Amino acid sequence: MSRADEVCDYSRQNFADAAISDGAKFDAAVDYVGGRYIEDKAFRVLRKTGIFATVVGPVKFIGRERLSWPDVIGVIAHVGWRMIETRLTGGTRYTFSAKYPRSGFPYWSWPGPKMAQ
Repeated sequence: MSRADEVCDYSRQNFADAAISDGAKFDAAVDYVGGRYIEDKAFRVLRKTGIFATVVGPVKFIGRERLSWPDVIGVIAHVGWRMIETRLTGGTRYTFSAKYPRSGFPYWSWPGPKMAQ
C-alpha cells in the first residue's frame, strides 16, 4: 500500500522551497493545480528516479476559463513533449493522467509501490 510521509498544502506553503531548505528529495509529485511554475518547482525536488504526475498540465486552474483551440493544442503539445523529453533524457519522468489510478502508483508502467484497492 502506498502512502505519503508528508503532504503539503500548496496554498499555505511552497512545497519546493520547504523541501530545498531541508535538502529533501521526493519519489513522486502529483499536481492537481497546474502551471509551469509547479512543474519547475517539482522537478527541482524530485529524485532522478522520481515521477511528476499531472492531471491538468501547464495551465494553472485549467477548468476556470474556457480555452481557445490554439490554447488546447498548446496544452496537449506541452504535455506530450514533456512526456517524450523526460523519457529520452532519462531521470525524473513527466506523465499525465486523466483519472485516479486503481492500483499501483502511477499505474502507467512505473514499477512503483501498489496502492490499496
